[in-house]
Amino acid sequence: MKKPYLILRLRPRAAAALFAAAALLVCTVFCCQPLAREASVPAGGGTVYLTFDDGPSAVTAEILEVLEEYQVPATFFVIGKSAEEHPELLQQIHQAGHRIGVHAYTHDYSLLYSSEAAFWDEAEACAEIIESVTGETPTLLRFPGGSGNTVCRVASGDGGLMQRLTQGCAGRGYVYHDWNVDPGDNLGYTLDAYTLAQRVVEGCRGKDSAVVLMHDSASASTGPEALRSIIPQLIEMGYSFSTLDRLEQPPHQTLAG
Repeated sequence: MKKPYLILRLRPRAAAALFAAAALLVCTVFCCQPLAREASVPAGGGTVYLTFDDGPSAVTAEILEVLEEYQVPATFFVIGKSAEEHPELLQQIHQAGHRIGVHAYTHDYSLLYSSEAAFWDEAEACAEIIESVTGETPTLLRFPGGSGNTVCRVASGDGGLMQRLTQGCAGRGYVYHDWNVDPGDNLGYTLDAYTLAQRVVEGCRGKDSAVVLMHDSASASTGPEALRSIIPQLIEMGYSFSTLDRLEQPPHQTLAG
């Protein structure tokens, strides 16, 4: 005759203790593991800073509609020449409570990076247009190509120009901002909305402060559609949104040698 299972031969009190230990082990293994979704959310919730370069254009108006729909703030780094052509869009950005920063007047690398004086001439021309339309003096600045770009050295033949420009910001009343999430929506071809959205979401994942580089130039036509996917996904992941004037430590690129 087969022997009874060990558990049946234990006294009732010992059997109960064994069952309790087994239950605790199962709970530890299966119940106490963090969910995958929770693992992607920064502790305490992270902040996303949506930024849009190279506008304003017709795309800007569409982006403003989406931002208003979701009540999300953003920062716009504008091109002075485009702002001159579309002052009503610049005014709409301002009236909606978003922040406006200086990008350049032309975004022509060969011109604006031809010398230190040339860059600041373009920056100040852009700032004057912003102030004339909105009544506010801009304090945010983003270098075309970012502070670590190499086109500056090529255009000027001056390897130290970019360093001098970054060092000169504070004395002129500017805080310069780069980015740490770049979905590549302005690489000479139109990126489909799905790919753009996924690149932004994955780029933000795990970051406490995610500064997203997007564009509102006419060529970045899929941005508004992508935002309708980006914003709900990031909210679902536990993120909030803010503007760059509230970011204490802006991400800066490594200066090109």
